[in-house]
Amino acid sequence: MESNTSQQNQEMTNQAVLQANERIDPSVIFINDQVLNAKAEPFTGSAKLIADQAAAMMLQDVRGFMQGSQQIYMLATAKAISKTLSQDPTVRAAGTEALTQIFRTQTELTKFTANVGTIAGKITHDFNDSNAGFEDLEKLYQTAEIVEDIEEDASEQTNPNQ
Repeated sequence: MESNTSQQNQEMTNQAVLQANERIDPSVIFINDQVLNAKAEPFTGSAKLIADQAAAMMLQDVRGFMQGSQQIYMLATAKAISKTLSQDPTVRAAGTEALTQIFRTQTELTKFTANVGTIAGKITHDFNDSNAGFEDLEKLYQTAEIVEDIEEDASEQTNPNQ
């Protein structure tokens, strides 16, 4: 008789479990499938946001750098112009040379700024068309290598003697 009761209890338990499984909330199913899934890639959904934020931060950094440079260039230009108005020919020549150097550095700064904008656009574009998985890290490393190459080129152009 005890085995009969035990068997009935087991059947009732199995039936209760089946009924409970039928009433699982859709959010629980989503969490089990998407969040707790061992095969899910950790960067899914977040890589694009991080890439967009990195690109925006790059542009904001350049903007701040350009604003600071503008203040420095204004002072340097004023000093160079005052030297070009000097009666002393050597001081006047130094002022003219300073204006030439200011023009050159502003031209290089414009190129640098354009390159940063291009790279920021490339970052967002590369992450925009993908599923934001591990393969995107490779793209990020490649972009970092491009940035290093641009920095090296800018350094060589600024310091041709090295």
